[in-house]
Amino acid sequence: MACLDPHLTHGADVIIDTDHTALASLEKIQTMFLRRLLGLGHYSMRAPLFTELGLLPLRFRRLILALRYLSYLITLPHEHYASAALQDAFDLYSQGKQGYWMDLVYALQCLPTPVVLPPLTDLTAGKCAEIGKAIYSSALRYLDSEIAKSTRLYLLQNRLEPLEDEAPKHITLYLRHYLTLVVNESHRKAITRMLTSQHPLAVERMRYKSRYHRNDVPRHLRRCRFGCGAVETVEHALFQCVADGRLEERRQQFYLKVREVEPRVNDITVDNATTVLRALTFNRKTVCQTAKLAHQVFTIFDSAAMIWPDES
Repeated sequence: MACLDPHLTHGADVIIDTDHTALASLEKIQTMFLRRLLGLGHYSMRAPLFTELGLLPLRFRRLILALRYLSYLITLPHEHYASAALQDAFDLYSQGKQGYWMDLVYALQCLPTPVVLPPLTDLTAGKCAEIGKAIYSSALRYLDSEIAKSTRLYLLQNRLEPLEDEAPKHITLYLRHYLTLVVNESHRKAITRMLTSQHPLAVERMRYKSRYHRNDVPRHLRRCRFGCGAVETVEHALFQCVADGRLEERRQQFYLKVREVEPRVNDITVDNATTVLRALTFNRKTVCQTAKLAHQVFTIFDSAAMIWPDES
């Protein structure tokens, strides 16, 4: 990311993003890079790309850089050319004319949570820092709301990050524990896809139209490919499906390793499966084994064809 970021933020201090089409082309590059970094496909939702890696969306990051530059400009002596240019930009804005200051005001007002830029005469370095924090807070609220309103991201909703030296707590932007603790790449990608609903199970794959399946399938018809009749969800695949003996074998090996930390694996039901899965995933002691199980189960399911309902 360090190699890409300078290209995406170049000129952000003086070229304010008022053209949403131009900004979208840069955001597309950032999104594509983060998806590849996490091993996700192009159908993955955007918010988790940032919440899981601890990165700001480009729109907010570029504005924060612009505010930092503005903080520098207002400290310059009045005879400095850059200071004079800033005064001219504010005078043009006061007359209702376009320029750097109007662009900055417009960009701040277009944020999901609008931010107000005070007049130049009231602006200080401390005030610029406060505005930068307000932009950051706007980004956090936007990302939290995107995750909260998505039914696909139910495993990420209201989660507490398991920290190493303190109690778990909610953190919107953070390099997540499973990305650092799960060293096996295949296991790490499996648990990332599980959390972001990019896994190979029918509950997700049958959501989309394709060349041979022109209609999205209602959720209750996205049934297990091994013929047990249940909806093929993450919880069903990991804990409940017994139609393939390999699944039960992998499952029992997993239970032996985690039951001391999470005793509820001895009695997983349809009602508590999601709760237990979240507890196993957001625990530093069990996350590696959970990632391994997810990889093993997804591999088994991927080896068989999904059962698509008749579209006639």
